[in-house]
Amino acid sequence: MQTLWEKMFSPAFIFFFKLLYPFAVGNDLRSRLGVAAGGCVLIRAGTLQGIGGFGALKASIIDDCELAKRVKQAGGKTWIGLTHSAKSLRPYPSLGSFWNMVARTAFTQLRYSAPLLLVTTFLMVIIFWCPAFGLAQRSIVARAASWLGLVSMWAAYLPVVRFYRQTPFLVLTLPVVALLYLLMTWSSAIRYWTGQRSMWKGRTYGRA
Repeated sequence: MQTLWEKMFSPAFIFFFKLLYPFAVGNDLRSRLGVAAGGCVLIRAGTLQGIGGFGALKASIIDDCELAKRVKQAGGKTWIGLTHSAKSLRPYPSLGSFWNMVARTAFTQLRYSAPLLLVTTFLMVIIFWCPAFGLAQRSIVARAASWLGLVSMWAAYLPVVRFYRQTPFLVLTLPVVALLYLLMTWSSAIRYWTGQRSMWKGRTYGRA
């Protein structure tokens, strides 16, 4: 997190990832949800072989979470968490680099569902933008509710920002960052609907 874009988008990426894939749910053996982060994965060789090896994941765009799901389906245990002992050296120096990274998988995470995309859009507008718009209302109750929403949003985001040792003032950027992530998600959907294939590390993926 050296550039301004990395400081703005990297903590938010973790924040939104945890909303989509709650770590506590992923770590629960009773849950079918598979959660993993491909940047750093430790797995027993026998477990990997038991689910069919890397060949079982080659058609999956979100291959890390697919790996975790298959391990759980095979009766194994998974755990995901945050740590300062692992360092990611993959740079995202520009808005475009973040945009392509998110657009590659965002609509896949919504299972290529237009209704889920609309629900996601509605929820993100309600949660991240309505509080800001509410500050312009004349009603004292509306303004008070808006301030409560903003403070709650910032309080929820602050632990992630502090974990990554960034300035607490970054929480103020969350509505703007949320809007850009939403636009990236719509970009992902448009790419899918127009038949564009997903590119990642020299591999090309078709539509599901």
